[in-house]
Amino acid sequence: HPFNKVAKPIPRGHVPSMEGDDGGKLFMDTLIERVKEAGCMIETDTRVVALLKDQEGRVRGVVAKQNNQEVYFEARRGVILASGGFVMNEQMTRRYLPEIRSYGVPYGNTYDMGDGIQLGIAAGGHAINMDQAFMAMPVYPPAKLTFGLLVNEQGQRFVNEDAYLARLAHFCAQQSNQKVYLLVQNEDYEPSYYFEKLDVVAVGDSIEELEAEADIPDEALQTTVEYYNRFAEQHEDPMFNKTKEWVKPLNKPPFALINYSFSEITALIMPGTKGPLIFTLGGLETKPTGEVLTIDGEVVPGLYAAGRVSAGLPRTAKGYASGMSVGDATFFGRKAGKSAAAHH
Repeated sequence: HPFNKVAKPIPRGHVPSMEGDDGGKLFMDTLIERVKEAGCMIETDTRVVALLKDQEGRVRGVVAKQNNQEVYFEARRGVILASGGFVMNEQMTRRYLPEIRSYGVPYGNTYDMGDGIQLGIAAGGHAINMDQAFMAMPVYPPAKLTFGLLVNEQGQRFVNEDAYLARLAHFCAQQSNQKVYLLVQNEDYEPSYYFEKLDVVAVGDSIEELEAEADIPDEALQTTVEYYNRFAEQHEDPMFNKTKEWVKPLNKPPFALINYSFSEITALIMPGTKGPLIFTLGGLETKPTGEVLTIDGEVVPGLYAAGRVSAGLPRTAKGYASGMSVGDATFFGRKAGKSAAAHH
């Protein structure tokens, strides 16, 4: 919820299926090999520093630095910008993401410096959505823990617990002091590599005991659980619409409150960090064909963008679904390539 009310789930791909975490490498190695077979020229260690336009305003090539020398490349059909977002650019994140930057932990490629976005702006493109970022609670808990309740330090629920990790992170970030607990009952607690390392804030045979031990306002957590249980008997969740299969009463003690705050979760994945992992969602405004648009909605001739250089499908963390950025890179990258190739 709320996405299951407006869309039907469909199969989707994320990375090629293989043992280990090298699916992305397999994909890129295969793609690069096909590009070579097609006779394309590949230039590495070459940084584009400017775009070139002709007298009619069409982008016709690039200026680049290679071996510390300025070189020029003509683009007969178009230039496609696909160099990632700007999460590693401190100056840009300070300007566009001041609040999120204050607690978020940059997560991405070392060279996600926003170069493609800045090149596009310099050529007349319009950047939008620059104040939004993906953020994550970077741990998938054992499925049984989804029966539990996420509550803040006031003992109140604030999201459906079966939501995607970016949506969970968005709402966790809105809570006071970004302090969040996972309330579980004994039959649903299932330790995992990460979860057994999380701090158990309180344990008790009653919700009242948890309140006292966790210093939650009197009766606040009790009220939350009583309301939830009243409808959970019928597998309903009128407050946040958690999917029925994950709804059941919390009435089998003992109970536990697990510290699910960013300061705990992200420190397990990346020691020394205390905030959600983030990457940027803003970029150049484009048509679905990849053509870059000006502030007036006109096409910048010869210029295309894809991936996180563009403001693609995902626009907010709370509206993010797994694989959306992959789609912006692959599906819309291919659309941009076909659009540029069609120009003669």
